[in-house]
Amino acid sequence: MFSCLAMTWLALVLSAGGCAQKPPMDAAVLEQAFTTAPPADQNSLAQVVSAVQRKDYAGALAMLQLMQTQPQFSPGQKEAMARAIQQLQAFLGAATSPAADAPASPPPAPAAKPGE
Repeated sequence: MFSCLAMTWLALVLSAGGCAQKPPMDAAVLEQAFTTAPPADQNSLAQVVSAVQRKDYAGALAMLQLMQTQPQFSPGQKEAMARAIQQLQAFLGAATSPAADAPASPPPAPAAKPGE
């Protein structure tokens, strides 16, 4: 009984930590930059924000990179997109790189001494 309760409590504590995770990009900055954009561009941005909300960070990054190549955006919009791209790239790079404190490979086995 105690063990089951302890495991349930531990699961709740660990899962609560995921709720406070910082978003990988500041969507509010992007949305602010696009307040005067035409509806089609605001729709494209809405798709990026939706991808981030679904935790499809690679998809959001790809959409932003494509949007950034289009000529209709203002310098402020392009700057906001560039910042968001950098944030997503940093987040995705950190998510795929091994932990800093984890050893890169196991230590080599000691060499066998002759006669053993």
